[in-house]
Amino acid sequence: SLGTRDFLRRKREENREIIEMIKNHAFTVSSSSVFDQYCQQNFLDNVIRGGMPLIFNTAEGKSAFYLYSRQNGDLERDYHYFVLEPTYLAQGNGHYRSVLQNRRTDTWFFPEVEDLNIVTFLNLLQTDGYNPQEVTGLTYTAKDIAGLKKWLKSVAKDERLFYELLEMVRRPFTPGEFIMKLEKCRKPKDYEKTLRELLLFCRRNDVGKLHEGFWVDNWTYNLDLIDDFLAIYPERLEELLINRKSYIFYDNPDIVLPRDKKYVLVNEQVRQYRAVIRDPEKLQMIKSRSEYPTQVRTKHGRGRIYQTNLLVKLLSIAANRIATLDPQGIGMEMEADRPGWCDSLNGLPGLLGSSLCETIELEKLCRFLRESLDEIKLGDDAPILLYEELYELMIGLGKAMKKRLNSKDREKSLIYWEESNQLKARYREKTKMGISGLERKMTVTELKLFIDNCLKLIGEIFKPENRRKILSKNDTPYTYFINEAVEYEPIWRDRKKKIPMLSSSGNPLVNAKKFRQRPVALFLEGPVHLLRVHKEWNKQIYDSVKRSQLYDRKLEMYKCCESLKKESFEIGRIRAYARGWLENESIYLHMEYKWLLE
Repeated sequence: SLGTRDFLRRKREENREIIEMIKNHAFTVSSSSVFDQYCQQNFLDNVIRGGMPLIFNTAEGKSAFYLYSRQNGDLERDYHYFVLEPTYLAQGNGHYRSVLQNRRTDTWFFPEVEDLNIVTFLNLLQTDGYNPQEVTGLTYTAKDIAGLKKWLKSVAKDERLFYELLEMVRRPFTPGEFIMKLEKCRKPKDYEKTLRELLLFCRRNDVGKLHEGFWVDNWTYNLDLIDDFLAIYPERLEELLINRKSYIFYDNPDIVLPRDKKYVLVNEQVRQYRAVIRDPEKLQMIKSRSEYPTQVRTKHGRGRIYQTNLLVKLLSIAANRIATLDPQGIGMEMEADRPGWCDSLNGLPGLLGSSLCETIELEKLCRFLRESLDEIKLGDDAPILLYEELYELMIGLGKAMKKRLNSKDREKSLIYWEESNQLKARYREKTKMGISGLERKMTVTELKLFIDNCLKLIGEIFKPENRRKILSKNDTPYTYFINEAVEYEPIWRDRKKKIPMLSSSGNPLVNAKKFRQRPVALFLEGPVHLLRVHKEWNKQIYDSVKRSQLYDRKLEMYKCCESLKKESFEIGRIRAYARGWLENESIYLHMEYKWLLE
């Protein structure tokens, strides 16, 4: 207890031992002691944010429980919501992108994790390709009640404790919570053995939590998880992609509105506001479920949980993203209220902003799918089962892509933008409450054709005639774009009386017909993604960045962005930051390290 002699000294020693134990997973011996400590400190930093896995067997298979995880960011930032569980094996909440980033090397350090993180994070992706922003701590709930009662009687001899523990495990609980309750009457001889026996009777619960809006980049980090898994288990490609049918879709009451319900007129300018709403009917349906409430069902939400393989999940992402290119066919639209990695560009979605980074990551995904299909060597006529809504979307997009690729029309990108958005809106309306559950067959040949067309469409970005659209005067790649609607028409509630249809914010709704795209000032992020995917341009990109204002010649380091003085404050809070502070024209180490890595 706190009053015990030497309590603080012993706790300090215990704390140091725990930290050293964690760091020793990355124990390094080289000619540089600084490098050795740097490797260990990096590993510790990853654990503090992403957690460290304990593998348990449950009633439904293997589960990775991450202790020590917590929300990233500074405690004084009041827009962060910090949660730390006051129990043994403590875990906290986190953001999807953050937690995922910090678990990307887990398969290297903890091979027993295998593909568990791929399953966890891909299962948080929705049928629209987005994901809940929050990742909560993992909880379990008793599944085999009869078996658990029998075991629990051997652990808790006290009748009152037995019923208290039984009541606890009938609802979501954490391992630390259970042990601390048990400890009130008796201390287990072997804490880990007790938990391993307990969890054999339990199932893991969903870990997603609702937030406001969807970030355009979150899905991209899953490609790193897949790369790292295959670096350790290259022989398991077919098992990973096709043979394991354990992937589900996250069911979210938050939905992205179609364009005719979110493009509004503000001071005679078209803006995109309140693009995501919480659907009350869907929220009620999800709340009515007693088990796995946030997993997509068949029969449009009223049937069984739909399960598929990783290939289908990745195709769902690819189809949604190829239908989300901006009107120029260059960047990925920020259509869901949030930007990408650079959070402080939080005004860009309102300006119909788009980002080249996610288009490049889509190219990487399509390359992976194409190369994997070749490597697995399925027969050309081998069938791949797709849920019918995805099948219809891919068939429609395939026709729209073919039309654009064969077109000589100067407005072909805009025409494709219109057609693909209509297809996507139809698909999202059909899948809003769930899916039908029917499946359609697409042959490997048809899949390869779809992926090839995606790659050709993205490849058009880099044709000579588009050079000036994506490169600055000194040939540095742009990252972000603003798509200004220069032609639009009102959406009338009563055309005769000229009464406009209003959005939820009270602004008149409009249909945008034509756009003028302009790049935002240079950011380092775009070049990072191009280096990652287009190795053949490495020297050209590297030299152009070093010539640009992204390179700080005095410090000999790389800045997050060049001067934003010419940009409007409407692009987001980054514009209000002092120069050199946070992401605004500063040496933002997170991004510089990404650059140096590539």
